Amino acid sequence: MLAYRLLIAAVALTLSACAEAMTPLQQRAFDAFRDCQRENPSARLTHLGPDGRLAYTASPPEYLRVRQCLHERYGYRFTS
Repeated sequence: MLAYRLLIAAVALTLSACAEAMTPLQQRAFDAFRDCQRENPSARLTHLGPDGRLAYTASPPEYLRVRQCLHERYGYRFTS
């Protein structure tokens, strides 16, 4: 039983080491989104590109509040 648990732990550690790390721009966007999401719990991140572009969904009023937060606090600009 102990050998089985050690094997599972080794496999999990190996797989986590293979996971891709976020680019600095992704990390910045992720942190900014999480900050704005705290006040808008319906917001969900749906895409985070390597260049830091992000997409999200939220209820209509919270969508606008997240957008405003990202713009005012972090300088994000939106095209649509």
